[in-house]
Amino acid sequence: MSASWPNPRALAPLCAWLCGCTLARVEAEIDEACVLRRGIAIDSGSVLRTTVVRTTIADLATLGELLQDSDEVTFVRFEARAAVGPPNLAFLEAVQVTLASANPDSPLPQLEVLSCGGECLTADGALVTRALTQDNVVAHLREPELALELRLTGDLPTQGWALDAQVCLAARLARSFSP
Repeated sequence: MSASWPNPRALAPLCAWLCGCTLARVEAEIDEACVLRRGIAIDSGSVLRTTVVRTTIADLATLGELLQDSDEVTFVRFEARAAVGPPNLAFLEAVQVTLASANPDSPLPQLEVLSCGGECLTADGALVTRALTQDNVVAHLREPELALELRLTGDLPTQGWALDAQVCLAARLARSFSP
């Protein structure tokens, strides 16, 4: 009787499974993905030159569920345009935008996404700027809701008005697949 050894090609999947080898690794880089919040109402009628507007964003929670700790996600751009009332935002002298968890008990820090003294207005009176922070925001995106705060300073309209705001992110994701 002679002994025969199995074909080595037939053993390869078993070996990969036993060794925990990676069969495939996929990497993706997303230059920009944006979330738009339309019609953020801003009450007026005050003689104050600064107003603070708070709104929540829940659209990003679904994205957060797909992310892993090893992923990198950063803010890249913020844009706002007049939606109701004034034709543009040229009256703004300073703008500060922060983002934090909407949960007051969350240990996550508040992130300053944007701060400018009027130099971020475009020729057509829109507010467009690159993000200040390069922090990885994966943990923030896992929150069910995020609180977006806009601090607007200038000769604000005396009638109620609204703006559309867009927050844009970039991401670098990697996934490994094992048998």
